[in-house]
Amino acid sequence: MAVSADDARKVTNPKNENLADLNLREWAIFAPLIALCFWIGLYPKPLFEILDKPVAQIVQRVRPEYYQKQQAQTPPQPAASGAESTVAVR
Repeated sequence: MAVSADDARKVTNPKNENLADLNLREWAIFAPLIALCFWIGLYPKPLFEILDKPVAQIVQRVRPEYYQKQQAQTPPQPAASGAESTVAVR
């Protein structure tokens, strides 16, 4: 069953025919929430940085061995040698 655009815009309850879509107060509430949703979707790093420590604490309480297993599986990174880390100064 296909619904046309005209059917989707029809108001089925006569009491609701004169209702406005959104008033100024509703726009003032929704606009920052929508902006926040886009910001979290496009650049979530600050939110993840805030949540990282509390989540780690919860994981530590629920499953203490979790982070120890991950550290054991990750090979250590080689340290940079002195020649590679120096910067030429003119």
